[in-house]
Amino acid sequence: MRDQEQEVLGRAEAGAGGLAPPAPLSPDLQAAERHFAAGNFREARRLAEAASRAESEETRADARKLLERMAPDPLAAWLVAGCVALLGIVVWLFLLR
Repeated sequence: MRDQEQEVLGRAEAGAGGLAPPAPLSPDLQAAERHFAAGNFREARRLAEAASRAESEETRADARKLLERMAPDPLAAWLVAGCVALLGIVVWLFLLR
């Protein structure tokens, strides 16, 4: 498992298919990006929140972008709410009526 994680981290550092390398990031933000690419969202969120309090405006903006990428999907939340409401209606119609 450790080798697979290192491989994912290595690919994240290498960049995507011939695109220009991104602007240099703070060490905390670089670590957050690596953890995000590896699927360790808890550590990525912790590091991104720390980087969002940095002095550099560019670092704060990049940290906010990363935090936005980890935010819950509003569509998924609405779908869950709709399913719960539908389940409530079905229970009411067939069991409580």
